[in-house]
Amino acid sequence: MRKLAAVSALSISLAGIALADTPPTTTTSPTHTTTAATATVTTSTTKIGYDGYCPVAFQKMNQAYKGKPEFSTTYQGSTYYFGTAEAKKMFDASPTTYLAQFNGWDAYELATGKQVAGNPTIFWSNEGKTYFFSSTANRDAFGKNAANYLTMASSQWTKFSAMTASSEAMKSANTATKTAMDQATATMNAANDAMKAATTTTGMN
Repeated sequence: MRKLAAVSALSISLAGIALADTPPTTTTSPTHTTTAATATVTTSTTKIGYDGYCPVAFQKMNQAYKGKPEFSTTYQGSTYYFGTAEAKKMFDASPTTYLAQFNGWDAYELATGKQVAGNPTIFWSNEGKTYFFSSTANRDAFGKNAANYLTMASSQWTKFSAMTASSEAMKSANTATKTAMDQATATMNAANDAMKAATTTTGMN
């Protein structure tokens, strides 16, 4: 594993750091708390992507670095925090470049057909892509045969994505059917009420 030079996140711009090619040793900012780290955290008002960790820092600093609320972007229902205004600008220009692969699922577990949430502090950036893992053991195992695991994970992801799309389509169809049935029932009830009213009027005459 290639050793990376220590980089101070407080003194260097995210834009100038070279991409990492090997799984890093997990590095965090001083405010990091490992017990709460998950791919996504939901608050009462918004969904915070990557537990507040900067998506750009994974690739540009090879580091899990906490972003700041003042540098944030909402993309596809999640709000992401960034370490600097420059990092936010880079993300805004190309969000998919910095989002974790496989929607943040553990790439190693996915390769075996399981969907396990990845931890943003346990990641691997390689060739401009970021992968999350749920444990360092999984990341290390993945790194030993990355090409093979990536092929397997990609195949499984295609299957899961197709299943999800099918499920969403069924939900939409069921909703549409229920709406149509409700409308038909309302129409029938209105017709019955009209008939009752007409019968009552005829009887009175």
